[in-house]
Amino acid sequence: MRPNPKKTSRGVRFGQWMAASWRPNLLRPFVLLMCMFAVATMMVALVNNMDWKSFKHLAFDSGYSHVKVIKSESDTRSYRFFVLPNGLQVLAVSDPTADRVAASMDVSVGHFSDPEDLPGLAHFLEHMLFMGSKKYPDENQYSAFLAQHGGHSNAYTAAENTNYQFEITPEFFRPALDTFAQFFVAPLLRDTSTVREVKAVENEHIKNLQSDGWRMQQLKKSVCNPKHPNHKFGTGNLQTLCNNTYAGNMANRCEGTLAALRSFYRRHYVAPRMRLAVIAREPMGEIEDMVRESFSSVPADGGLKEPEQWDAPVRPESARGARMIRLVPITDQRLVTISWQLPPMYLAFRQKAASYLSHLVGHEAKGSVAALLKKRGLIESLSAGAETEARYGAEFDVSVSLTQLGLERVDEVLRLIFGYIRLLRTTGPQEWVWKESKALSEMHFRFKEKSDPVGYAVDLASNMQIYPPQYVIAAPFAYEKYDPALIEDLFRMLDPAKADVFLCARKFHGTLKMREAVYGTEYEVARVPSGTLDHWKDGKIDPDLHLVNPNPFVPSDFALVPPHGRGAWDPPRKLVDREGQRLWHKQDIDGEGKNWKAKPKLSVMFQVTTPVASQTARTAVLTQLFTMLYQDSLTLTTYDATMAGLSWGLGKTDDGVTLSVGGYSHKLPRLLTQVTKGLVRCMASAGGKGCAWEDENRFQTIKDELTRALENSKKGSPYQRAMETTGRLLKKRSYSVDRMLYELSLPTVNLDALRDHVAKLFKEVHVEGLVHGNAGEGVAKNLLEVLVGSLKGARMTSPDKDAQQVAWLQTAFVFAEPHTNSDDLNHAIELYYQWPHRGIENDVVATLFAEMAAEPCFDQLRTKEQLGYIVACRSRPIMGSYPPAVNGLSIIIQSSFKAPPDLDRSARAFVDAFAANVTNTPPGKFAAHKAALRAQIMEKEKTVHEETGRIWGEVTKRRYDWDRRGRLAEALEPVTADNVADYAVKLTRGMKHSLGTWVYGKGMQPPEDAGMLRELGGRTRIHSVSTFKNSPPHYFPSSRPKEPPAARPSGSESVKRLHSEAKKATSGANKAHPDGPTKPSGGGGGGGRRRGP
Repeated sequence: MRPNPKKTSRGVRFGQWMAASWRPNLLRPFVLLMCMFAVATMMVALVNNMDWKSFKHLAFDSGYSHVKVIKSESDTRSYRFFVLPNGLQVLAVSDPTADRVAASMDVSVGHFSDPEDLPGLAHFLEHMLFMGSKKYPDENQYSAFLAQHGGHSNAYTAAENTNYQFEITPEFFRPALDTFAQFFVAPLLRDTSTVREVKAVENEHIKNLQSDGWRMQQLKKSVCNPKHPNHKFGTGNLQTLCNNTYAGNMANRCEGTLAALRSFYRRHYVAPRMRLAVIAREPMGEIEDMVRESFSSVPADGGLKEPEQWDAPVRPESARGARMIRLVPITDQRLVTISWQLPPMYLAFRQKAASYLSHLVGHEAKGSVAALLKKRGLIESLSAGAETEARYGAEFDVSVSLTQLGLERVDEVLRLIFGYIRLLRTTGPQEWVWKESKALSEMHFRFKEKSDPVGYAVDLASNMQIYPPQYVIAAPFAYEKYDPALIEDLFRMLDPAKADVFLCARKFHGTLKMREAVYGTEYEVARVPSGTLDHWKDGKIDPDLHLVNPNPFVPSDFALVPPHGRGAWDPPRKLVDREGQRLWHKQDIDGEGKNWKAKPKLSVMFQVTTPVASQTARTAVLTQLFTMLYQDSLTLTTYDATMAGLSWGLGKTDDGVTLSVGGYSHKLPRLLTQVTKGLVRCMASAGGKGCAWEDENRFQTIKDELTRALENSKKGSPYQRAMETTGRLLKKRSYSVDRMLYELSLPTVNLDALRDHVAKLFKEVHVEGLVHGNAGEGVAKNLLEVLVGSLKGARMTSPDKDAQQVAWLQTAFVFAEPHTNSDDLNHAIELYYQWPHRGIENDVVATLFAEMAAEPCFDQLRTKEQLGYIVACRSRPIMGSYPPAVNGLSIIIQSSFKAPPDLDRSARAFVDAFAANVTNTPPGKFAAHKAALRAQIMEKEKTVHEETGRIWGEVTKRRYDWDRRGRLAEALEPVTADNVADYAVKLTRGMKHSLGTWVYGKGMQPPEDAGMLRELGGRTRIHSVSTFKNSPPHYFPSSRPKEPPAARPSGSESVKRLHSEAKKATSGANKAHPDGPTKPSGGGGGGGRRRGP
């Protein structure tokens, strides 16, 4: 749930969450835009008036607008934009190959429109719309239907919009869409649901109390202009929604809230303010008929037909000059963020002026301010980005993670950043920089990958609110007009005197006098002294700063390698198999039934197995330090590659390290050479001149960064702590955070120790790799030689060393511990039932049982019992070094209302009741669950990257089962309800193979043994992880497969037949896959039912 998500321009740095005009008459907005910059004081009002008033002719046109949606040449889907008679704008997407289909409705109202006396009302309404409608009155009908047919739903409330979405299997899309439509036609908004959902909002709020992200966001809101709605508390909680009238008794009602809620709905939820995106398998005409049938009844009248507008500036009018806002975080962070408020920028999406600023200010190559600050040991990282998609205005931020030295010399850091911005401004706009970005953006759009249906629907629906219909896909990529005047204007707006500087550090604890009202954050606001401000504005620009050079990694060769007799469905081919080395290769080739076109992209993955990587806690720490330090040392030379669509990484695993390189194939070999040549051959001990990573200052910085990351992990959510502890108890070789911190604290963990460790790390290795994509066999072999050559001197050997194993639970256990963050108000548990039998048939039964239990679990424990915001029931396979995995059922609950024994009791009661009742599952319902799981197993990959992930998973598991999906589907075919019922009874009987992990929050300690006897219920209490492991527990046997099994005929009729059948089946969006679930999501984002953390 994201009440006010931060977004950066999608054309700017990687950006995760963190980039317009509607009208067909495109000339007028840009003429006015130039005028607005000339007359700055009138700009906001003028832009807002332009945007909506000139678009009325589309908003109420009952026919088509004859808009042709601009799409990538690699996109095979069809698009149609139309407007219903009630003014609801629709983008229909027809995708005949879709295994999953989706819809998203975006409503142009968010928490900015909350009444001043009811903060969180928009968010609360989002929850309440899931609680039934006149046509479908059962509260759980929608969620149960989706879950039964492999679907899920979610929603979020932002500042200016609220988005609802769902995903389901194609055969059941029509009834799901009609149920979804009733949210906006006639929701019940029952008084009987009010208190329950207010408690859900309260649980969500309590979940966020210890989150630095939420705290920082609310602090920024609290220091903005009180006349602007950005000052509001968007999430809401029990107190704000119930006006302090709630007394804890469920018979009580939140006085006045329900009436205000219904009024809010009538005022804002009208069709002209809604944008619907629908992605379905049917032909376009049928999709349009479905939409018209279900959504034409959405009311058009009775409320505001246009979004509300706010003319007040976001920054307080009283804020003259720069402000310094100091604050205290929960975790150990040292951050400085410089923030500027800008006029609305979404109208200027074709110019990408804000992206130009973000690209240069956030650059990390030689000459940039990030490179200079790192060189001087002042920062760990720097990023810059513009939020340009808000109607009320834009924001530009420069965020820096400081070293301890940087915190002490923060004025120097700020002076260098302001100086660099001044350098860029005085240098003037560089057309070659803009054109380089344009070329890269066009390249990315040309080869744009197909994305997850529900995420894509959300993007399309929200984009429809701010971009012309023809640009809903292309707007983030569009570079159509180089506008140096606009770039200059934006640089002038990045004036130090208009900046808010947020300085965040634990060292301020106890010294700041102010407290933010919602989260209680310690902070203080002060004007920056005039002398300091003058120094920032006019100080000497450092001579080491200069404009970055052209990017040498921009690809120019997009030719596809000829297939040379290989087929699209052929399994990976083993090209190299010799002592210490194995290489797999699969070329990406176009073929019938594939869900994507072959692209000039390549993925190269290497697993370097080495016996000393995680042999002890000390070696695990040293390996982690090396991977972090090595990546840091190459930032300067590889940043350009990352901007040109390439990526690379070096990561620690249980058995060694993984090196990955991916992106456009043209210059990928050059990047691989660059990131491998500095591993070990450069070390002085190996006869070299010294490696880039052998830098004492950066070593100390990275060591500090890892130390703080581990310390901060102890303040994570209780449910995360429970899951981590369960994993640590069940894996033979794992180390606690405290043990890792102890090793880091030792003075002997120094750069000399790291040098010795790296020499040993690569002394004896086994290299196994995969080259997948646009490369022939010769290139693949050469890439392996590049890595092996960089490890010259290493002895290549067998990887069968100290294999990771999984504990075999012979009885039932409970482990209870206090949360390491005593201020967290939440408790949590994970109740894990282990299935002691392994193999593919057991995997599918275990997963089917979890898939059947997931929605009833959520409905009972979260919706009915209201135990907490986070509830998840899922299968949890745990893998050692070698297959097969050990499967089991996991129930996760996080609650601020109930203590761990109560949560455990409720979880056990649910599992016992559900397991006993499986045999009574109606045949039709069981068949639907089975079909949903089968479709999830056989879901076709949408992109070459998804195929890479599946193949690489088989390689890293040492399973090499290229046709595993087919074998899973075949294993599922004979499974009956009786089989699942028998499994359920045996799994839960007496809790013989179970582990309960309890985490106590609120500063509470677990009770002594005498106080836990009743709660243990005959289970054995584990007093410490080390004691449990030293018992020792039994472990499942683990041994390396002697040889990769022969692949089944996946290139012939086998897989083609299975894919053909899968197209007729359904797709499990719950991701209840036998090989492991996706990370569970945020408890439904409020009203939604995307279960889990």
